[in-house]
Amino acid sequence: MSVYKKNLEHLQKAFPRFSSEVLDLYTPGDELHIEESRAPDPTARLHGRYLYSRHNPRREAERLITGICGGLSRPGVFLGFGLGYQVEEFLSKYPDSQAVIIEKEPSLFLKALTVRDLTSIFTDRVSLLIGVDPVHLLKALPRFISQQIHVIPLSPLVDLYTDYYRLVEECLYTRISRQQVNNATLKRFGKRWIRNLSENLSLMETAEDVGIWKDCFKDIPALVVAAGPSLDDALPFIAEISERSVIISSDTAARALLKHNVIPDFIIVVDPQYWNSRHLDGLDLSETILISESATHPDVFRRSYRKICFSGSIFPLGSFLEGGEKGRYKLGAGGSVSTTAWDFARLTGAGPIALAGLDLGFPDLRPHFRGCYFEERLFSANSRFCPYEGLIHGYLHGGDPFPHHDYRGNTLITDRRLIVYKQWFEEQLSTPQKTVSYTISNRGIKIDGLPYMDIRQLLSRPRRRPEIASVLKKTVENHGSSPVCIQDRLDILNRDLIQLKNAAEKGCLLTRKLIQTVQASPAMDFSGDMRVLDDIDRAILQVSNRQLAAFLITPILEQIEEQQNSGNRLLENFQLSNQLYSEILRSADFHLQLFSRYHAVK
Repeated sequence: MSVYKKNLEHLQKAFPRFSSEVLDLYTPGDELHIEESRAPDPTARLHGRYLYSRHNPRREAERLITGICGGLSRPGVFLGFGLGYQVEEFLSKYPDSQAVIIEKEPSLFLKALTVRDLTSIFTDRVSLLIGVDPVHLLKALPRFISQQIHVIPLSPLVDLYTDYYRLVEECLYTRISRQQVNNATLKRFGKRWIRNLSENLSLMETAEDVGIWKDCFKDIPALVVAAGPSLDDALPFIAEISERSVIISSDTAARALLKHNVIPDFIIVVDPQYWNSRHLDGLDLSETILISESATHPDVFRRSYRKICFSGSIFPLGSFLEGGEKGRYKLGAGGSVSTTAWDFARLTGAGPIALAGLDLGFPDLRPHFRGCYFEERLFSANSRFCPYEGLIHGYLHGGDPFPHHDYRGNTLITDRRLIVYKQWFEEQLSTPQKTVSYTISNRGIKIDGLPYMDIRQLLSRPRRRPEIASVLKKTVENHGSSPVCIQDRLDILNRDLIQLKNAAEKGCLLTRKLIQTVQASPAMDFSGDMRVLDDIDRAILQVSNRQLAAFLITPILEQIEEQQNSGNRLLENFQLSNQLYSEILRSADFHLQLFSRYHAVK
């Protein structure tokens, strides 16, 4: 059997879709020239450039892996395959790590299969992304790709296909940034979310399900209003647009609309922070429907609205109390109020959907429209030694800024926080069920799948306000509050948290004792104690709602994963176990203290 057939046979067993997605569409290419090296292993040349050393390609691959990965065992992402030496070395050196191979040209990959026996590479530790369009790459990346990865480029190939691999790197960075944003947000706001939720329990029982608005505005245009600087350009026309479209505002933009005599039909508020609730200070929203969720800051709900509707919680505890999968309709959460607002417009069946003020960058080096609460707060905070310009400079540079381009092709400064939202919109807009959407600002960052439309086209549409008002009135009147009883779920939560707390207390006490013992007598037999720890772990794993408290211990888990082994492995394991049990105990106590208040009030 030839090397090629052997590799193909192995590949087709390991990757059943390889035949239909690659083999049936491509053949080995002639542009990859195989040459002998001074070592026993062959090397390769493409368009006049050697992909590996002409002397010893395998040794060069060893140096590449050592130079990039060092002693850190993390998933590896390979940009370009070549003849696979670098992948082989990585899998051999890091037997517990997974790998992703991203190769632009399927014909080059197939050619490599004719040269060497590569069957050791193609195992369940490896994911193949061969000839994948970068537009679809983010969805194709395995879930284990996070901020802790090694990116390993085969430089000659990356240089030959610069545009492709630059887009690949952007996709990787987007995934990494999204995970970093999620982790940072959890670390910063995790306890705030839980506190908010505990204070909003009564409202959780009475607020209406956002799902009542599904397809209510079928084929009626909608305008989603964000708070970017380009909103200033649209504001003079908003009143006329409101006669022709459903107006869905982010909380940050509501002040601007009311100032221009436009009452938003809906306002979206999903931020847990107190300062974010201040965007609504002094606003009359009694004719506006609030779309929010259970972990929003309680001050938001101390105002008067036409109706309050809750989206299903994206947090484990909120979702559990609402009934899990049978609970409320969940709006998309791309990390920004604008993503939630657009997804709500999509839920209503409105179409087409226009977006105003969605810049995801800093036109004129400004973060928001003129007169927003954020700007006023900076003005009030500025001083002789900390002027407004310095505060703005700090904000603009706080998210690792870099240049991109707007719809006119001009350079626009954005940052790593905002680029995550851009990617979210592009993912949503690329789905087969995509909703027709466009932006009415050409000064924002260019989002693929979201074309620019001149605002005058909105103004030429027929008036729909009476129809919109009728739908609003009918839906509000036909859907009175539908009480949801969460008491049974709170009882279950309380029972499980007590079990979790008891198990964690036992783990803390035992590991504290073992740390002292191993320091005094490292040669002692701890097998009996290890069995007790196993029993404690099983008790924790058997708690049905353990993931609710685990929501707050993610940071400590990541910290434990990143810590390197010390000289005394047994001592280190006991110390890390003690850290984990301590965090579980603190988290269970935190939840019990907060939700016992609700029992007391009831």
